[in-house]
Amino acid sequence: MNFGLYPRLALTGIRKNRQLYFPYLLTCAGMMFLYFIMASLAASPIVAEINGAATTQILLDLGKNVVAIFAAIFLFYTNSFLMRRRQREFGLYNVLGMSKGNIACILLWETLFTAAVGLLGGSLSGVVLYKLAELALVRIMQGDVTYSINIVWSVLPQTALLFGGIFLLLFVAALLRVRLTYPI
Repeated sequence: MNFGLYPRLALTGIRKNRQLYFPYLLTCAGMMFLYFIMASLAASPIVAEINGAATTQILLDLGKNVVAIFAAIFLFYTNSFLMRRRQREFGLYNVLGMSKGNIACILLWETLFTAAVGLLGGSLSGVVLYKLAELALVRIMQGDVTYSINIVWSVLPQTALLFGGIFLLLFVAALLRVRLTYPI
């Protein structure tokens, strides 16, 4: 099969199932946004200067880990719902002559597109709204407010690696689901 066919089929599948994919993409971007904000606040030098900073950073670090666990659970749930709804489509592909390997390539491209959109949307919104979250935390902790923007850029690769791993696991789960389906 033509290699350019798989990305086109993946984009067509996403576009035709946009009622299902739009909430899924919002979930992906929202989870990445939450993780990015929590991790950035935990590593922020401005938060480190307020009273009770050690306790606050420990709580933010724990919160970051909790957000990562809930993100994985929530993304697995929404992805399984998405795959269950698209099972007939994959069965039709199989009946029309596509092997399960071809369907796996389509799923790979869909996962890559979804991960790229989620990472771009979540990171962009996290970078834009980071200072607002930092100001709110400093205000709650009654610290001195500084209006300089100090984005912790080291958190961005950490977020990308974590969610890249989650998307890899989602892809493997989708492959297992496709492998166990029968076209009938």
